[in-house]
Amino acid sequence: HQPSSDIFKMFDRLLIMDTGGFPIYYGNPIEAIVYFKNKTSQLNKDHAYCFECGHVNPELIFDLIEAKRVTEFGRFTRERKILPYEWYQEFKKSFKPEKLETGSSSIIEAIKHSKWMRQFGVFLKRDVLSKLNNRQYLAINLLQAPLLAFVLALINRNYAVGSSYSFAENENLPVFIFISIIVCLFLGLTVSAEEIFHDRKILKREKFLNLSRSSYLLSKVLILFVLSTYQTLTFWLISSYVLQISYFSLTQVGLLFSASCFANMLGLNISSAFNQAVTIYILIPILLIPQLVLGGIVIKFSKINPDVKDNVHVPIISEVMASRWAYEGIMVSFFKDNEYNKPLFSNSFLKHSADDKFIYLVPELESKIQFAIEKGESKLYRDKDKIESDLAVVRNEIRKENQLHPSFQFRDVEKLVPHIGETVLQNAMSYLANLRTYYSKISGKAAEKESEIYTQLEQKFRGKNNLNNQRLALHNRAIERYVKNSDDDTKIILNKGGYTQMVDPIFTEPTPENKVFSRAHFFSPYKYLLGQKINTPIFNILVLWAMIGFLYAGLYFNWLKKLIENLSFKRP
Repeated sequence: HQPSSDIFKMFDRLLIMDTGGFPIYYGNPIEAIVYFKNKTSQLNKDHAYCFECGHVNPELIFDLIEAKRVTEFGRFTRERKILPYEWYQEFKKSFKPEKLETGSSSIIEAIKHSKWMRQFGVFLKRDVLSKLNNRQYLAINLLQAPLLAFVLALINRNYAVGSSYSFAENENLPVFIFISIIVCLFLGLTVSAEEIFHDRKILKREKFLNLSRSSYLLSKVLILFVLSTYQTLTFWLISSYVLQISYFSLTQVGLLFSASCFANMLGLNISSAFNQAVTIYILIPILLIPQLVLGGIVIKFSKINPDVKDNVHVPIISEVMASRWAYEGIMVSFFKDNEYNKPLFSNSFLKHSADDKFIYLVPELESKIQFAIEKGESKLYRDKDKIESDLAVVRNEIRKENQLHPSFQFRDVEKLVPHIGETVLQNAMSYLANLRTYYSKISGKAAEKESEIYTQLEQKFRGKNNLNNQRLALHNRAIERYVKNSDDDTKIILNKGGYTQMVDPIFTEPTPENKVFSRAHFFSPYKYLLGQKINTPIFNILVLWAMIGFLYAGLYFNWLKKLIENLSFKRP
């Protein structure tokens, strides 16, 4: 630096370091000129400034230090008269280090050993004050959720011309629920995507202090989660008011909040990994599009590419989408957890399960056995492969029924093979006829029980009209169609040697092959975790927070940043 004369005279101390890091002067700035004049035997060596104007020329110091050697012909060379090391030797002779009072520990050591909570408090306070001083940031993040809620809810407030709005008849509610999840993901990403990127200069300056990374990250996480709480609550409350959603539980709000927190953690990861704001904001739509497409409503899982489809479970690619877990949880909660449907659900589950068996499954099995009977031994060679595959399906399905009903079994199931006599096939037909009757009786008893429950509900709500009003206020028909898959023409499909039920997923028990952590079909009413049945909305919240924990671990250990650095092109 070469300051002006006035600024130079304001310095308290001047430290000059020569090439190579050698200190060559420390002390009063004005006296530096006198010092170097004396060392180089200059004229007027006691004069540090101009007596007429009082100005000091700081550049003279550099001229004296870097004075060049002169040849015998009077030409300047590139060599210095006095080398940096020689100036340093003179410095050691002329200057003695000042004695400084030292405490019990240095500032840096004190910071290193300061308590984690103290650092957390400092980071938290600094970030909060920074956001409070940014009025534009506050205005956008406090107003965008309520405004989006009002506009989107108003657009989705569907009802027939000439009639009044009814929650029960709103066809757009399933779509609006999914839009709400995408909005929460969007808000969570935009509010967090620049958090660490914005602090990169501060973090670089504080790097040498070895501050606690977890205290810094958790202060960010806490502030973002608080902001997401406000955005989630305002969005859902305003939406509920406009759409007349009279029932919403903490579970539903918790699913939306969990989706926002997932987006917060995802945003912090990309904020920490990338060095350009443009790259970060390009990534936001790229991250949201899979959540939109693979969430379970834009493309039905049954209509997805067969290469990634799983007819029994949700496709693997969708299992890592937060939108899929939040959407399923909210839809299931809306259908089965309200005051109108909750008393009916267990009985309805039993009735629909029985109906689906004797309406769809049993006739399919009867048709396969009947085909084998009709062909007989004489024409078996023409249809051997079909009969063999058909009977394999029948064996698999009857085995399942034998496990479900130990007291009502078909014991010749293993004899159902090609070339078997007609007697065994006729016995199997008789068993299926009895199975149809069995499930028909279960359905009938469930229907009787349903009538009793309706009578109890009428007494609870004091009259049939009041019960109907409760149904209109709590039960949405569009949600019912979605969770029962009523609009799909395919009710049952042949899949991997057995039948998979496509109708009534909300009334279908998940496959229990893995009770530690159960994968299940979409809109399953419950799932297995460590051998225990857990209500789907609660299970989905746990999954979302497991994903949030994984993203925090990735943020703490910089997994994404390290991956990008390893994949980036390096010059040889």
